[in-house]
Amino acid sequence: MNAPDRYERFVVPEGTKKVSYERDTKIVNAASFTVEREDHTVGNILRMQLHRDPNVLFAGYKLPHPLQYKIIVRIHTTSQSSPTQAYTQAINDLDKELEYLKQAFEWFSMQEGCAVQGKEMISGVKLIFCIVASCR
Repeated sequence: MNAPDRYERFVVPEGTKKVSYERDTKIVNAASFTVEREDHTVGNILRMQLHRDPNVLFAGYKLPHPLQYKIIVRIHTTSQSSPTQAYTQAINDLDKELEYLKQAFEWFSMQEGCAVQGKEMISGVKLIFCIVASCR
């Protein structure tokens, strides 16, 4: 079969950078970031996080081709920020959110069933964990 090996979807080849940066020559404060070995999962969550930043005027991503395992993230910012700052801030914010979610999941996995009414948790997170607990 002439399909690429499965590991090629997620293993970054030796000598290849995970993220590369290219400044836009036509638009001020705009740039493209090529992220190797990622797909819609990372592209969409990163785009949505960038949209939360008030200094980001545009954020989008695309997959150049289904057999090329990379995404291209385009960012256009106001003069108060740069695309690199916005990208770095979005990655850091996502890291914090995912760490919080991990801790909440670990806390809940130590609880009995769905008895979280007395605990201080975000309602959406509580709902997700109650659904997960009912599937046990």
